[in-house]
Amino acid sequence: MKFANTFRTLIAAFALSAAAHASAAPILLVDSKGILTGANGVNVGGKLYNVTFTDGTCAASFNGCIKSAFPFSTSVEAVSAARALLDQVFIDTPAGLFNSKPQLTYGCTNMVSCLTYIPVTLATDPKFFTSAILTNTGGNDLISLGGLAMVSDDFGRVATRNFAVFKFAPEAVDVPEPTSIALLSIAIAGLALSRRRKN
Repeated sequence: MKFANTFRTLIAAFALSAAAHASAAPILLVDSKGILTGANGVNVGGKLYNVTFTDGTCAASFNGCIKSAFPFSTSVEAVSAARALLDQVFIDTPAGLFNSKPQLTYGCTNMVSCLTYIPVTLATDPKFFTSAILTNTGGNDLISLGGLAMVSDDFGRVATRNFAVFKFAPEAVDVPEPTSIALLSIAIAGLALSRRRKN
């Protein structure tokens, strides 16, 4: 009986630590001037990404602004990525007020808003691309879809725009849902207990 109690405690501890890992916050990347330049470990739909904010042109940020260089291939995925930025990265922390002060994000110097573009596809006219756009306005944030911009637009010349470049983190593993972890833990505990009773 002592073994069973110990085993249950271990399983519970494992489930809690795994659930905590699944909801771990990303690491915000802040330069010496207090500007948010990106984040590592952003959870988008159970996968972890490293994100860098860039300005300049779409071509410079996404290998010539070709569809295969865009990190997400559907509008649903791009909106999910924008939501992940809003919930996990553009937040007020001791490192900086990255939600309240949009000008603290790389590529944005405007004190009112920062529009972060996540390209999805090229438009019918390949001189344009469509994006999910996250508008950080210091609390009244908005995610929109289908925003058109020119491939040649230089965001470095605009105080309110930047790109979010998502790269799948090769060292990251898909993040399991806490429910799945709990079910797996119960199954392992059940197998262990039934085996112990047979002995």
